[in-house]
Amino acid sequence: MSTPETALQQPAPAALEVQRPKLTALVATAKNHRITDTPTREMAATLRLELKGAEKRAKGYEDFHCRPLTEQVERIRDQVRPLKALVKEGVEAIDREVSRDFQEQRRLAAEARRKAEDEARAAMEAAEANAREERAAEARAAEERARQEAIAAGFKKREAEQLAQMEKADVEERPLQSGPVAAPVYVPGPAKTTVASSGARMAVSEVWDFEITDPVALLRAMPEAFDLKRGTVLTEIRCQDRSGRLPQIPGVRAFKKPQPRG
Repeated sequence: MSTPETALQQPAPAALEVQRPKLTALVATAKNHRITDTPTREMAATLRLELKGAEKRAKGYEDFHCRPLTEQVERIRDQVRPLKALVKEGVEAIDREVSRDFQEQRRLAAEARRKAEDEARAAMEAAEANAREERAAEARAAEERARQEAIAAGFKKREAEQLAQMEKADVEERPLQSGPVAAPVYVPGPAKTTVASSGARMAVSEVWDFEITDPVALLRAMPEAFDLKRGTVLTEIRCQDRSGRLPQIPGVRAFKKPQPRG
């Protein structure tokens, strides 16, 4: 019985090599054959029968020698399939945890960013409030000083009060000195690449995904998505994203999700 190893090592049978010149001549005859009458038409039928017979014999030879290889390949695949399924289960578990951690780090970074922005805004508001209080105190001091100077200059009390109010208003109308502009808040997001001490390298990218919330609305907006194939919708989402727009498709909720690589 032929084995995969012997099938690979065996040269083509001598019978095939013997037939090669005959087949070459037969093919040449078929290429040059022209049908002009009944005998040549019958000759075409004979040529075709001989060529199909040669094809059948070649296919039989191929099947005879390849069947053991195919059977062994299937046996190997059956043996490896459980292992591949087990490995896939482990990779999917790790990927889920990597995705969860990435999303958690992104959430923490967003919280830290909001906190830093709130603190910067509160500091600016406090600085503005302090400047207004200082301006009010300056206006009151100017009012009192103008009042005392007017009285000392011999103005009547009513006139001195009017001058004092004018001086106070003049100070209050001066624009407040603008404080330092808060620098943009930068909080780094989650690391997208991890290099372990073992040398293992893992990267996380964010890719577009979606869920269909209203199939009818989607088909009205995108009739070409009638078969609800993911590729059609994802192509439109990515096209909108590349154009600088936030992807919006009726009946679809588009979102980005982490995708581990490496």
